[in-house]
Amino acid sequence: MANAALLLQNLRDDPMDDQALASLLGTAVDELRGEESARLLASTRRMLRDRGALEVASKILDLEIGSCTETEMQVRLLAEQGTLQVDELGADDAGQAYFRRALEIDPGNREAQQWLDAVELIRDNAPAFAEKFKLEADAATDRDLKSRLLASSAMMLARFAPDSDEIDEVLRQALELAPRNRRAEAVLKRRLRIKG
Repeated sequence: MANAALLLQNLRDDPMDDQALASLLGTAVDELRGEESARLLASTRRMLRDRGALEVASKILDLEIGSCTETEMQVRLLAEQGTLQVDELGADDAGQAYFRRALEIDPGNREAQQWLDAVELIRDNAPAFAEKFKLEADAATDRDLKSRLLASSAMMLARFAPDSDEIDEVLRQALELAPRNRRAEAVLKRRLRIKG
């Protein structure tokens, strides 16, 4: 655990430390089991998520899921990862996969089922939501609110028209208004990663 603790501290200091992340991801699952490891993984993930390092937080959450031995906690972590994927990263398919895994373990899990239903509803109505967010952004006077609404519009556009040039324009507007908009950053990073 000492090596994993050092790697987690490196990521706390620099979330973009790819070498520390790769080493952490290569750590044996047995080394990550236990109360102290679970506490360190969770606190690092929360801190990174709060700082906007969503991709890194997601990878650490996967480590938590893989090293968790308690069924109830694993279901909770799967649902949390699904929520992160859908809500913050705009990765609906990945989010649905996590919710389905939670339901395989706990078929009666209402939260996971509700999220699965919500993702389908959002997908079906994404064009209308994108337009609604854009109209609300046009009417907003607060720069941060306007930026958040534009980022939400871009996320919806990415769900139903991922190749649309309009997404890049909406993201540009959102980031000009609020350069630290986490949601806009996440959508942009995802688009850049997909484009290669």
